[in-house]
Amino acid sequence: MDSQSIPDDPDDQIILVVRQSNRPFAPWQDPATATNYGPMPSPALTVCGMIAKGKKEAAADKHRLVRGFKVSMKRLAEVSPFFENWSTSIPGNFEFEVVDMHAFAILLDIIHRRFDRVPTKVSLEMLAKIAELVSYLKCGKFMHTFPRTWIDNAWKDGSYLAYGRELVLWVHISSVFQDSAKFQIVTLRVMMLWGGKFGALGLSIDSDIIRNVNKRRDDTLCKMITILHKFVSRMRKGETNCGTLCEAILLGSIFKQLPFRYFMPPPLAAGTRNTIVRVLEDVLELKDPRREDSDNEAESSEHESSESAGNSESESETNNNATGNCLGNERECGFKGLATDIETEVTRMKGLRLYSESLSQSWTETWEMCAFGAL
Repeated sequence: MDSQSIPDDPDDQIILVVRQSNRPFAPWQDPATATNYGPMPSPALTVCGMIAKGKKEAAADKHRLVRGFKVSMKRLAEVSPFFENWSTSIPGNFEFEVVDMHAFAILLDIIHRRFDRVPTKVSLEMLAKIAELVSYLKCGKFMHTFPRTWIDNAWKDGSYLAYGRELVLWVHISSVFQDSAKFQIVTLRVMMLWGGKFGALGLSIDSDIIRNVNKRRDDTLCKMITILHKFVSRMRKGETNCGTLCEAILLGSIFKQLPFRYFMPPPLAAGTRNTIVRVLEDVLELKDPRREDSDNEAESSEHESSESAGNSESESETNNNATGNCLGNERECGFKGLATDIETEVTRMKGLRLYSESLSQSWTETWEMCAFGAL
C-alpha cells in the first residue's frame, strides 16, 4: 500500500471545498526598523464551516480561487490530529481556507499516495507554504522522501546565504522537516547577519528557536562590544606599553573610524541595528595612522638623494622616540590584538542543534559547532 494510491471508497469520501487565503504569506519586516517581532502566526488551514449537500456552490467566492477536493476522511484522520478531531465530531463536507491552494493539493496527493502527481522540484516559497501546512497539521512523518528532495534542490540556488526573508523561510523549512545540518547553518547565519530581533514573520517557528537565536546573537554582540570597550578603557587609562602620544593617536583614530553606536553600553549596542558581521568587518578594517605615516615615509625615502636620506633617517628615529618606540609590538600597541580577540569570539559561535525523536517537533538548548568557514 505504501506505493499505491488510496482506493476509492464511496462511504469514506467527502468533499473539501477550499478557498485561497487572501492574507499575505510571511510578509517581510526589516528587523533593524521593526518595532516588534512581526505578525502573530495565522493558521495555515482554517475551517470556515460545514457545507450542506446541494449547496456547495454557495461556498464559491468570486474574488478568490475556490476548489473542491475529493478526499478520504479516514486517511486524513490517520495522518493528522487536526482531521481526526473533525472526523469524529462533525460528519459531512467542509469548507476550508488555506494558505495556498497549490501547496494544499500537493500535500493531499502525498497523503493519499498519489505520488505520480507530486513534483520533484518546488520553489522556496512553495516549500515554505507546504512546511507551514505540515507544521499545522502535524503530518510530517507521512511526507515520505519528498521534503528531502525539495530541500536539496532548493538549497542549490544559495538563497540561504543572503540576509532577508528567504533566510527566515529556511529556518522554518529546516525545522519543520527536521534537517539538522541545514538548520544549524541557517540559524548561525541569522545570528551573524541580523541587525535587531529575529522574528517569525507570522510563520509557526517554535518560540524556543526564536528565543535561542536572539539570545545567542545578543550574547555574542555584547561580548564583542565589551572587548572593544575594554581596549578603549586601557588606552585611556594608560595601561598599555604604548607611549602617551601613541595612545592618544589610537584613541582618536578608533573613535573616528567606528560608528558611535559601538560605544553604547553592550546591551543597548546589541539591540540596535549592529550585526556581528558588520562589527567584525569594521574592526578588522581599522587603519593604524602611525603605520600609514611610516609606510609613506619609507616610500618617499627611496626617491631622495643619499644626503637627504640621512636626515630623513634621523627624523624617523626622532618620531619613533616621541611615540615611545612602540611600533614593534603590534598586538600591545595597535589594533591587531583587538581584531584577534573579537575574531576569536566570533569563531566560537555555534548554530542551534535540532533534536528529533520519532519525527516529533522538539528542540534542545544544546549547541553544536558550525564551522565559521561555512558562512
